[in-house]
Amino acid sequence: MDGYSDFAPPSSEVSLNDGALVTNDDRESFRMKDLIYEEIANRHFPPTDIVLKVMGRREDEGVRMTFINGHRAAEVSESAPVAKVGITFMAGADEPQVNRMEETGMGGRGPDQKDSKWRVHTAGSLLSRFKVDTDLSIVQTDQTAAVAAKARARARRYSAGAPSNSTSPTALSRIGRDDSSVTIDSADVHIVDNLSQEEWDIESTLIEVDGSSLMSLIFNYRDLIYRNGPALTHGRTMSLLETMIEDARRLCARSPILFRMSIRRHIMKSTDTRYGIDDGVMFRTLTTSEGIREMISLGAAYFNSLDGNDKEQALVRPRFLQMLVLLLALLNDKDLAMISDFLESTYELKADRQHVELAVLKVLPLKSINSKVFLKGIIAAFPNFNPSKNTNNATNYPYIWDAFIQHIMHLHCILPGTISELATPELSWSVKWPEKGFKSSEVFRNLQYAGSERAVNGIPAITLQVDSSVTEVTAMFTNKRTFVLISEDLSQVTCMVPGQYPVVETNPTGRPLDLIISEECVNGPLNDAIRRTNQLVRQLNGYLAGHRRRSISRVFRGERDEAVLTEIKSSGKLTRNRATLNGEIVSVAYKIEGRSIRRKDLLRSMSADLSALIRVKQIMNSKIALVDNSRTSFPSEVKERVAELKHCLDEIDVLIAGSNQNKASIELSYLEIEDEPVERILSPNDPCFTTSPPIWYPYTTSFIYTRRVLNIKARRFEVRTATWLSSDVIELTFSGRLDIKLFVIPLRPVSAREQLDEVDERDIAILAGQYVIIAVPHNPPKAGDRVVNFLRITAVEEPVRRRRDMNIRGMGDVIEESSLY
Repeated sequence: MDGYSDFAPPSSEVSLNDGALVTNDDRESFRMKDLIYEEIANRHFPPTDIVLKVMGRREDEGVRMTFINGHRAAEVSESAPVAKVGITFMAGADEPQVNRMEETGMGGRGPDQKDSKWRVHTAGSLLSRFKVDTDLSIVQTDQTAAVAAKARARARRYSAGAPSNSTSPTALSRIGRDDSSVTIDSADVHIVDNLSQEEWDIESTLIEVDGSSLMSLIFNYRDLIYRNGPALTHGRTMSLLETMIEDARRLCARSPILFRMSIRRHIMKSTDTRYGIDDGVMFRTLTTSEGIREMISLGAAYFNSLDGNDKEQALVRPRFLQMLVLLLALLNDKDLAMISDFLESTYELKADRQHVELAVLKVLPLKSINSKVFLKGIIAAFPNFNPSKNTNNATNYPYIWDAFIQHIMHLHCILPGTISELATPELSWSVKWPEKGFKSSEVFRNLQYAGSERAVNGIPAITLQVDSSVTEVTAMFTNKRTFVLISEDLSQVTCMVPGQYPVVETNPTGRPLDLIISEECVNGPLNDAIRRTNQLVRQLNGYLAGHRRRSISRVFRGERDEAVLTEIKSSGKLTRNRATLNGEIVSVAYKIEGRSIRRKDLLRSMSADLSALIRVKQIMNSKIALVDNSRTSFPSEVKERVAELKHCLDEIDVLIAGSNQNKASIELSYLEIEDEPVERILSPNDPCFTTSPPIWYPYTTSFIYTRRVLNIKARRFEVRTATWLSSDVIELTFSGRLDIKLFVIPLRPVSAREQLDEVDERDIAILAGQYVIIAVPHNPPKAGDRVVNFLRITAVEEPVRRRRDMNIRGMGDVIEESSLY
């Protein structure tokens, strides 16, 4: 535990659901979330002396550390086996960074290897695993002995020329007290794109997220399911769920990697998936796929307590399921398989990987830098889908897309589309691949599953980003007042980007104000001191080069390179961003190189840089004193130049004093306030949640490959009238069945001029699940029907048949088979 932690637990076990750590008071909740975040984040932070020792090395020099039972040893053990470590690191701090990562993948370039110290510190932290107990407490368990055994077995197989594909059971059985040490060498830690191509002693997929919003999401989910559950009032429950949606919105803005199609394959195939923050020194784990799996399992009791017949609780279910899909998207294949039966029986969600990925596509706003990356991401996320066409040739994309739509047909899914989205007459029922392709999962928001576990059909897509057609949004700020702001400014405000953003109060006066986000570089003097010190280091090294190395070696006894002083590497630009509204501070955020971090992370970075600076300055003073006191070792010209450096070091003392003042200011001016000004988006409205029983018209489908025909068995009518009751609701009646009325809506808003095209008299209406398929007969000589549109059913008026008449032949509508070309 470092000097900035507010509390220290008695053991390595940290309870995240202890009753003492859960409260409904906003201020106490904020403090507890901060403490939980801090305790988890501190779990693997390197000791200060180790950080300083590594910071003093040249950038191209390797780093080696030995770990005993998961703890760093003071010295490197030559007898400990060297572990081979594979890491897939997905940087997700901001959208430009994620775009660069996708561009790197397109260009065939390998991933950034970071620096030696980052790789070694991070690999060392992977020697510990998080074991989630039944009470949602996180217990840190050590696996150093198992890793050491794998490393020794691999070394023996390599030396014997045997295939290195498994660890010997004998080797594992010999793990003892003396076998619990392993050395991590930066040369044997590799950041790779595909972990399956080599054998590793340790392997992990590390995904960088915004720690604040992820921990808030987990904390609120835990608050909902673990302590309060059904005892919560409807208002408090909906407030928690709305807050979780806001946490998801922040994740989308600040951790865009989680909502990229390209990351799906990495999450799925990883055997050890960790979500955390990159503080520049190392990757620090906040939660794991295993921990999220346990959270989902513990949510079952709460979900089962929701009464589907209660109107208020019926509103809660789809919101809860939205959050469930978001959490499912973070599970790897191993953890998903462990709860698949439970998901199907409890939540009525088809839970094999392919169906979970379809649910993720339907509910979450995934996107890519371009259509090529998006399509390749889909292919990678569905291992059973193997297109025959070359995926690197853009002319093949329409064919690959059609093949994918046909593939999901066999998974009992159809993808409804609008008039403009549907394909050519050859596949009129299929959404076509547009000229510029698809770059987001928005096309899947109306996906429908016809199997027995149909809960996914009732989960609306999560709207995390404002539609481009919406120019303004209404938001509640952290001061509990509501304002209207320009929708284009929302992502900038969420990420606390400096600027002046106009807002308008929602009260009758409608007073215009300016939300001002300012940025203060808190380590400007410190970075200036590091820059100037590095200049002095270069000068001093140059003056002393070639002059009696032995005469100065005793000053640096124990260092690997005694005569050459290495430069200091700064943590980067550290800032404090404040958002003020009419003079009132509404949020404060801390950043490192533009990435949001916690205040204590910023203070740690400043402390490490200051300590490294002071250490180098002390060594420089020792070297200068040695030169001054030497009578014959150095020429007078060198002694004069070295003496001049003493005055420059005095100026650096002034900068160090200013840096300490800045650091103290941050320590003393702490405010318990959120790190963005928007607490909740109030408009535009999310998809409508209905409390009515779900409408479902049974149907079955089959696809005939040879004829490229979709056969569908369902109720089929001819439209008699189509009356627009409003700008988006249509009343349909049918020839021969005047006792049935359907109320439907278009899948996208349409103008008054476009309304006549949505549905017309004498069109064919095929009732399939929650949709009406609008079709027209094909012109001869082709038989069958051509699909022109899909409309969503929102309500129905139909005579209720007596139960005793249900099984009488001829009492219901006959299911007809339609052939759709």
